[in-house]
Amino acid sequence: MAKDPAILWYWNDWNGGTSTFTRHLKGCYIDLLSSQFNSGRLSLAEIKTVLGADFGPTWPSLQKKFRKDENGLYYNERMEDEKEKRKKFTDGRKKNLEGSKKKHHMGSLVGNGMENHVEDVIENGNVFRGKEGSPRVEKEVTLSPEGFYSDTLDKSIDLTDLEIGATIEYLRYTVKKVLDTREVVERWEAFKIKWFSIHEWYNSYEKLISHFRDSLKFEFNNGGTIGKSKNNLSKPVISGTATGAGTI
Repeated sequence: MAKDPAILWYWNDWNGGTSTFTRHLKGCYIDLLSSQFNSGRLSLAEIKTVLGADFGPTWPSLQKKFRKDENGLYYNERMEDEKEKRKKFTDGRKKNLEGSKKKHHMGSLVGNGMENHVEDVIENGNVFRGKEGSPRVEKEVTLSPEGFYSDTLDKSIDLTDLEIGATIEYLRYTVKKVLDTREVVERWEAFKIKWFSIHEWYNSYEKLISHFRDSLKFEFNNGGTIGKSKNNLSKPVISGTATGAGTI
């Protein structure tokens, strides 16, 4: 697998963290973040090379966005964290691809005796992720491709950080409603209480998540309670970058 060229970009955090920057400062800041992403921690000489003639007037303002390690190298802590998160994600995808034809029994997440196993996530998309202790750990377990009933699901299933972020962006895009992580998690818990106790058929885990997001859209559009319709299940999920805590 080629070197991953991407990380998640947190627009709210970027806007908040650079609210006192001019457009020129933001451009210089982006150049430094890009250099760190590609080259790792930067020496002061490398920073001067990246900024060129802009070093003198911009570095006093930009310096506060970077830490200095014991070797005298500068780094933006958030960029480093996001790069590491992305590396773990792509390493997991690579492992899934390498073992896409191998099925490993993972124990039952459902109560109707269907076998669960690790498979290529790209192949069928029926992926469950849950919390195993703290911090949140993603576990990828696929259900039978024939589908499942919602009342057979393990009620401890949690949304991953990526799913939470995508939900936040979906609501921002569709109903201009901004939720934080806590609010999404609270609504997911309410959704599970209701729908995981109803004998409702889903073709895939993606459909379940789509139902959850559309139920929130319905709630904010109509001021009603969480509901479900066939039309909701057919609407596409808008994927996007997650919104996290802190600033970059």
